[in-house]
Amino acid sequence: MEIQWSDKMLARYRSPSLYLVDGDTIQAFTGKPIAGVCAVLSAKYTKAGKWSGTDYVISVRDGVIPVQVCRGWEEWGRTWRDIARNSFSDLSRSHKIKETHPEYPRWLDIVKRVAAHHIARYPETRLKAAAEEANANEAALASIRGGEQ
Repeated sequence: MEIQWSDKMLARYRSPSLYLVDGDTIQAFTGKPIAGVCAVLSAKYTKAGKWSGTDYVISVRDGVIPVQVCRGWEEWGRTWRDIARNSFSDLSRSHKIKETHPEYPRWLDIVKRVAAHHIARYPETRLKAAAEEANANEAALASIRGGEQ
Protein backbone atom coordinates (compact mmCIF):
# COMPACT_ATOMS: atom_id res chain seq x y z
CA MET A 1 0.00 0.00 0.00
CA GLU A 2 1.12 3.56 -0.57
CA ILE A 3 0.61 6.35 1.95
CA GLN A 4 1.37 10.04 1.96
CA TRP A 5 2.88 11.57 5.07
CA SER A 6 4.51 14.87 5.97
CA ASP A 7 6.83 15.70 8.86
CA LYS A 8 5.98 19.41 8.64
CA MET A 9 4.94 21.12 11.84
CA LEU A 10 1.20 21.75 12.05
CA ALA A 11 -0.70 24.65 13.61
CA ARG A 12 -0.21 25.20 17.35
CA TYR A 13 3.33 23.80 17.09
CA ARG A 14 2.08 20.23 16.72
CA SER A 15 4.78 17.93 15.32
CA PRO A 16 3.65 14.65 13.72
CA SER A 17 5.51 11.37 14.14
CA LEU A 18 5.02 8.22 12.07
CA TYR A 19 5.31 4.70 13.48
CA LEU A 20 5.06 1.45 11.55
CA VAL A 21 3.44 -1.37 13.52
CA ASP A 22 4.43 -4.80 12.26
CA GLY A 23 2.83 -7.32 14.62
CA ASP A 24 4.64 -6.89 17.94
CA THR A 25 7.32 -4.64 16.43
CA ILE A 26 6.99 -0.85 16.31
CA GLN A 27 9.49 1.21 14.32
CA ALA A 28 9.74 4.97 13.99
CA PHE A 29 9.86 6.29 10.43
CA THR A 30 12.88 8.60 10.12
CA GLY A 31 12.67 9.42 6.42
CA LYS A 32 14.66 6.35 5.39
CA PRO A 33 13.55 2.94 4.10
CA ILE A 34 13.13 0.14 6.63
CA ALA A 35 14.00 -3.27 5.17
CA GLY A 36 10.96 -5.52 4.90
CA VAL A 37 8.65 -2.78 6.21
CA CYS A 38 8.64 0.29 3.97
CA ALA A 39 10.34 2.06 1.07
CA VAL A 40 10.42 5.78 0.29
CA LEU A 41 8.98 6.37 -3.18
CA SER A 42 9.43 10.13 -3.08
CA ALA A 43 10.50 12.84 -0.67
CA LYS A 44 10.00 16.53 -1.39
CA TYR A 45 11.54 19.00 1.05
CA THR A 46 9.98 22.45 1.33
CA LYS A 47 12.00 25.21 2.96
CA ALA A 48 9.66 27.56 4.87
CA GLY A 49 11.32 28.54 8.14
CA LYS A 50 9.63 26.86 11.10
CA TRP A 51 7.12 25.35 8.67
CA SER A 52 9.85 23.54 6.69
CA GLY A 53 9.53 19.82 6.21
CA THR A 54 9.34 16.91 3.85
CA ASP A 55 6.32 15.40 2.10
CA TYR A 56 6.76 11.66 1.58
CA VAL A 57 5.13 8.98 -0.51
CA ILE A 58 5.87 5.70 1.24
CA SER A 59 5.24 2.13 0.12
CA VAL A 60 4.28 0.07 3.18
CA ARG A 61 4.23 -3.73 3.19
CA ASP A 62 0.79 -5.31 3.54
CA GLY A 63 0.00 -6.10 7.16
CA VAL A 64 2.05 -3.18 8.50
CA ILE A 65 -0.07 -0.45 10.11
CA PRO A 66 1.21 3.12 9.62
CA VAL A 67 0.21 5.15 12.69
CA GLN A 68 0.60 8.92 12.85
CA VAL A 69 0.89 10.49 16.28
CA CYS A 70 0.12 14.19 16.58
CA ARG A 71 -1.62 15.68 19.59
CA GLY A 72 -5.11 16.99 19.00
CA TRP A 73 -6.15 20.63 19.09
CA GLU A 74 -7.03 20.43 22.77
CA GLU A 75 -3.93 18.52 23.90
CA TRP A 76 -3.91 14.72 24.05
CA GLY A 77 -7.13 13.91 25.90
CA ARG A 78 -8.15 12.48 29.27
CA THR A 79 -9.12 8.94 28.28
CA TRP A 80 -7.61 6.40 25.90
CA ARG A 81 -10.63 6.88 23.64
CA ASP A 82 -9.92 10.65 23.52
CA ILE A 83 -6.26 9.99 22.78
CA ALA A 84 -7.10 7.47 20.05
CA ARG A 85 -9.77 9.71 18.51
CA ASN A 86 -7.91 13.02 18.58
CA SER A 87 -4.22 12.24 18.33
CA PHE A 88 -3.67 8.92 16.51
CA SER A 89 -4.44 8.07 12.88
CA ASP A 90 -4.17 4.78 10.99
CA LEU A 91 -2.91 6.14 7.66
CA SER A 92 -3.93 2.95 5.85
CA ARG A 93 -7.57 3.99 6.31
CA SER A 94 -9.38 6.93 4.76
CA HIS A 95 -11.53 7.38 7.90
CA LYS A 96 -10.98 6.92 11.63
CA ILE A 97 -12.14 3.60 13.12
CA LYS A 98 -15.44 4.13 14.91
CA GLU A 99 -15.75 2.93 18.49
CA THR A 100 -18.57 0.59 17.42
CA HIS A 101 -16.42 -1.13 14.78
CA PRO A 102 -15.38 -4.72 15.66
CA GLU A 103 -11.69 -3.81 15.07
CA TYR A 104 -11.80 -0.90 17.54
CA PRO A 105 -10.48 -2.82 20.60
CA ARG A 106 -7.47 -3.94 18.52
CA TRP A 107 -6.92 -0.33 17.38
CA LEU A 108 -7.07 0.91 20.97
CA ASP A 109 -4.45 -1.70 21.94
CA ILE A 110 -2.21 -0.49 19.08
CA VAL A 111 -2.69 3.12 20.24
CA LYS A 112 -1.56 2.20 23.76
CA ARG A 113 1.50 0.35 22.44
CA VAL A 114 2.48 3.15 20.06
CA ALA A 115 1.93 5.71 22.84
CA ALA A 116 4.36 3.80 25.09
CA HIS A 117 6.89 3.70 22.23
CA HIS A 118 6.44 7.44 21.57
CA ILE A 119 6.81 8.30 25.27
CA ALA A 120 10.04 6.26 25.45
CA ARG A 121 11.35 8.15 22.42
CA TYR A 122 10.17 11.57 23.61
CA PRO A 123 10.00 11.42 27.43
CA GLU A 124 9.33 15.16 27.65
CA THR A 125 6.05 14.83 25.73
CA ARG A 126 2.82 15.65 27.51
CA LEU A 127 1.49 12.35 26.18
CA LYS A 128 3.09 10.68 29.21
CA ALA A 129 0.82 12.60 31.61
CA ALA A 130 -2.20 11.96 29.36
CA ALA A 131 -1.46 8.22 29.29
CA GLU A 132 -1.10 8.13 33.07
CA GLU A 133 -4.41 9.98 33.45
CA ALA A 134 -6.11 7.66 30.95
CA ASN A 135 -4.83 4.61 32.87
CA ALA A 136 -6.06 6.12 36.15
CA ASN A 137 -9.45 6.89 34.61
CA GLU A 138 -9.74 3.32 33.29
CA ALA A 139 -8.80 1.90 36.71
CA ALA A 140 -11.32 4.18 38.44
CA LEU A 141 -14.04 3.22 36.00
CA ALA A 142 -13.28 -0.49 36.49
CA SER A 143 -13.49 -0.10 40.27
CA ILE A 144 -16.82 1.73 39.99
CA ARG A 145 -18.25 -0.88 37.64
CA GLY A 146 -16.85 -3.67 39.81
CA GLY A 147 -18.56 -2.19 42.86
CA GLU A 148 -21.94 -2.21 41.11
CA GLN A 149 -21.86 -5.91 40.36
